Amino acid sequence: MPIYKYEAKTSGGQIINGKKEAADKATLEKILKEDDLTIVEAFVEKRNAMQMISDLVQKILPVGITEKMLFARYLHIIIKAGFSINKALSILILQTKNRKMRDALETIRIGITQGNAFSEELKKFPNIFNELFVNMVAVGEKSGSLQESLKIIAKSLQKDHQLKSRIKGAMVYPAVIVTALLGIGILMLVFVIPQLETVFGEMGFELPLTTKILLGGSKFLLDYWIFFLAGAIILIYALWTMAHTKLGHKFLSRLFLRLPIFKPLVQKINTARIMRTLGSLLLGGVSLTEALKISAGTISNAEYSDSLLETAKAVEKGMPIHQTFEKYPVLYPPLVSQMIVVGEETGTLADILLQLAAFYESEVTAATKNMSSIIEPVVMIVVGLAVGFFALAIIQPMYSMANNL
Repeated sequence: MPIYKYEAKTSGGQIINGKKEAADKATLEKILKEDDLTIVEAFVEKRNAMQMISDLVQKILPVGITEKMLFARYLHIIIKAGFSINKALSILILQTKNRKMRDALETIRIGITQGNAFSEELKKFPNIFNELFVNMVAVGEKSGSLQESLKIIAKSLQKDHQLKSRIKGAMVYPAVIVTALLGIGILMLVFVIPQLETVFGEMGFELPLTTKILLGGSKFLLDYWIFFLAGAIILIYALWTMAHTKLGHKFLSRLFLRLPIFKPLVQKINTARIMRTLGSLLLGGVSLTEALKISAGTISNAEYSDSLLETAKAVEKGMPIHQTFEKYPVLYPPLVSQMIVVGEETGTLADILLQLAAFYESEVTAATKNMSSIIEPVVMIVVGLAVGFFALAIIQPMYSMANNL
């Protein structure tokens, strides 16, 4: 659909300018009329190739957690200021830069003007708004405390964003170094080493073992590069397919929890997210069994998701939540069930869960820092060994040639 640039007049006579997507000018006029705006002038915005590519990319890529967090935060502020949900969405649509998010908000706003509930409209976009978001909004609508629900959602998304940022931050440096090392190594083997092979061949003496290995590796890569490329593509596709099938996803979830290197971090990350989600839902007025089921839908690790669904069934039968968590020592540290007992006995379960979330979030921060302090020296040692091997393989024949002169 085309994007219209418009100039419109409010009921008070104020002139405002904006942009809006509509099928035609008549549709635009109808949409603006719902916001008490009268069109003064409107025309289709001309878009260059770069803008069209940008829109296409935004439609393909998922909406980031930052956009969702800011949406919840700003919507909370605007509703708190006394604006209706319809008007609040109209304001946010004008401010939202992400095309996919903006289109979703426009559809939601139109649905609300037709009499549908906000939470029901959010359900139409499961790839943007997860079960936590939708259910918290639904609870807020029923209890008349939508702005408080949005505040809780915004805080939950903020903590989730911080958690992911710390993990990514710890992995960026090693990933960049390893990628650069592989790239330089391949370039050397493909372009530099073949040239040196001609020079070394003219020397007429026995080459050192390191040089033979390097020359052999270069020849092997040049002769069979198509197999390396095909193998890399097949491996990436196989891993992607595995991650997107139920059986494969479950296998990877279990694998990460069994590997000693990853287990402590995976345990802390998932525990922090589950405690934060459960605590937020209980604070918002959701029942414990429903909160457990919703939390299961927001956790990517299949092992944790299954444990929450089993816990929900046990709680429905009258079993205390801490007893069910005790059945999963691989997933939940002993501190979790011990603290939950306190929450159950004192009637402060939501607060205890949020305290546990804060504790494990700080543990993740410490763990990622420790991981960085371990990974960085290891990466530097590997880089040093690789550079040393290349240097030795190239310089050794030159020394031999100098000695023979």
